[in-house]
Amino acid sequence: MANIQLADNLRRLRKQYNYTQAQIGKKLHITHQAYSNYETGVREPNLQLLAELSWIYHTSVDSLITQCCNAKNPSSVEVKNYFCIKIENSENDILLTKNEVNLLLKYRSAGEAERKLAHEALDFTER
Repeated sequence: MANIQLADNLRRLRKQYNYTQAQIGKKLHITHQAYSNYETGVREPNLQLLAELSWIYHTSVDSLITQCCNAKNPSSVEVKNYFCIKIENSENDILLTKNEVNLLLKYRSAGEAERKLAHEALDFTER
């Protein structure tokens, strides 16, 4: 039985990264028809291909298979520009824009002084 979540994620990620099925097929050394079968759920990629897909899409194999994006059922156009983030210990997903993800990454790589400035600029209070 096909993993519908995997098929949906492959389609969403390919569109998010502006790839064609032919481009992904070339990266994986398969035909675009074979890749299309993965996106439609007709077939499932083997573990090696899943690992390669996770590298192409900068995500984990686990996320490819299980990550769900159902925050208020956004349209495919909206999903294209968002990242689905699973909140730990919660059944809810949230959507982050690319800019929000970049801000989080910059915050995490910042030193303590830069983080303090960010908190002050955004008027966060220490807890």
